Amino acid sequence: KQIGQPMNIAVVDDGGHLVAFARMDGAIKASIDISIRKARTSILMGLPTSVLMPLVQPGAELYGLEQTAGGMVAFGGGVLIKDGAAVIGAIGVSAGSVEQDISVAEAGAAKAAVARPMKPASLTASSARIGMKVTSSPTVFITARASSIRLALQRFSFMTI
Repeated sequence: KQIGQPMNIAVVDDGGHLVAFARMDGAIKASIDISIRKARTSILMGLPTSVLMPLVQPGAELYGLEQTAGGMVAFGGGVLIKDGAAVIGAIGVSAGSVEQDISVAEAGAAKAAVARPMKPASLTASSARIGMKVTSSPTVFITARASSIRLALQRFSFMTI
């Protein structure tokens, strides 16, 4: 569904490390950092960022959370990416309204969840394009999840947002 809003979209792996980022022409530059923080917050807390708002209000159980871990984000737009029941990463979206950010993040996470892992040969070629060197099976295994997320994002057309 097209919404006509340029977005910043960040994807992190299950350790919170940035593995992919896309900025559409015209997306608010301040939202670059916000999108990355939304993805990391989702991973660190193990839930969508949209559920945090009531928990971080003065007097609430997690009041002050935004000041921890380098600055978490407590409003919608960060969503976990799962492979079945396993969390493999998170997507953070920013530059639209909170509702738009949530909608785009959920669509991206759903698309990433159905992506098939890349074969090692494809992984090596993909990694070479982004400047990574894949030399051994453990590296391939460790990198496979991030590459699967990147592959899924390539299939998800950000330009139709």
